[in-house]
Amino acid sequence: VRRPAFITKEDWTFREAAKTRTYWLIIVSLVGGSGGYSLYLAQGVRHLMDLGHTLEIASSSISIMTVTGLIAKAVIAAFGDRIDPRYLWAIFTAAFGLGLVIVVDARSYASLVFFSTCLGIGFGGGVVCLMAVLSNYFGTRAFASLSGLAIAINTGCSVVAPIVGGRLFDKGYGYGGTFYFVATWCFIGAAVLFALRAPRKQRQT
Repeated sequence: VRRPAFITKEDWTFREAAKTRTYWLIIVSLVGGSGGYSLYLAQGVRHLMDLGHTLEIASSSISIMTVTGLIAKAVIAAFGDRIDPRYLWAIFTAAFGLGLVIVVDARSYASLVFFSTCLGIGFGGGVVCLMAVLSNYFGTRAFASLSGLAIAINTGCSVVAPIVGGRLFDKGYGYGGTFYFVATWCFIGAAVLFALRAPRKQRQT
């Protein structure tokens, strides 16, 4: 079976992969979605209640996100071996950013369902795409180390979003600014993912 061009024929070492710009841009692109997910889990229900939703309705957004995350995983399963998952990841990340924009003024139930779907698809697909892209671009030899470092950095950065969002809310600024900031990060991350190219050892930077 012919190997797709986006799957490396070389097994990179951890040191070789960690020296590439591609690896670090992948991590930067991941932070927006994970930071936004942490922000929403911490502040989202409270924000929706401030917009007039009941606790029951506001909480249902978490269930919607969980279910719709399966849609993204199904898309990856269907197309991830045919096209570079990086492109799917870019679309998922942009969808997540759109969800964060919509949530700022999600006063209707329809808008709640829409943004929850965007967040579920965006985060559910992004995590899987991270693993697929790392293994496709750098092989399996250093996969555990590369994915472990990426998730560790990402988790460390993600805890900042709900803290900052809470402090700004306490100071009277609401959650809107934080949601918009993280959404912008997601849109930039999506553009970066679209522009990335699979690294080549002889072209390391």
